[in-house]
Amino acid sequence: MLTLSTVRPILEQVVADRAGEPVHYLDGRRLLGPGDVHHLHDRLHPDAAGYVLMGERFVALAREAAWSPPPGPVAQPETSTGTSL
Repeated sequence: MLTLSTVRPILEQVVADRAGEPVHYLDGRRLLGPGDVHHLHDRLHPDAAGYVLMGERFVALAREAAWSPPPGPVAQPETSTGTSL
């Protein structure tokens, strides 16, 4: 049976095998772990507060990650006429 417990080590190995490539593994339990089960209304899917918590934790982790770009101005997308929005 395929479960999160069996998939996590497989994913970790896939990422390890691709060392040097732009592939990163983040164990989801760092975003929503055993202490957060009260956010899992059906024991699987987070409630609204759980999603907010996951987002906050992801941003905090991403800001500290080696692959994260340095903080700076956000580039404005160009329109079809070549001007910035």
